Amino acid sequence: ATGVEESPAVAPTALSVHPQPARTGSGAQCRFHVPSGHQGRLLLRDLLGRVRWHRPVSGPEGWAHIPLHGLASGVYILELESAGRTAVIPLLVAR
Repeated sequence: ATGVEESPAVAPTALSVHPQPARTGSGAQCRFHVPSGHQGRLLLRDLLGRVRWHRPVSGPEGWAHIPLHGLASGVYILELESAGRTAVIPLLVAR
C-alpha cells in the first residue's frame, strides 16, 4: 500500500455535434456521454452567454436533437454539464 487514497475514476464527459454548420430549419444532432450513474444538462448559449435552449440528459450515452428555429446565423456554444465537469464545443448556425 502506498498510503495514498485514490478516488474511483470518473469517465470524462464528451460531446459532439453535427452538421457544422447547422441550418435553422433542420436543427442539429448532438451525441453525448456522461459518467455512468450521473445526470447531465445540455445548454446552447449565444455569445453573450444567454441560454437559448437546454435539456436534461442521462447516460451514459445518447443523442439529442437541438432545434434552431428563430436563431440568427452565427456561432453558439453547446455545453454539457455533468459530474462537476463541463464539455464545451462551438456550433455554427446558418439560415
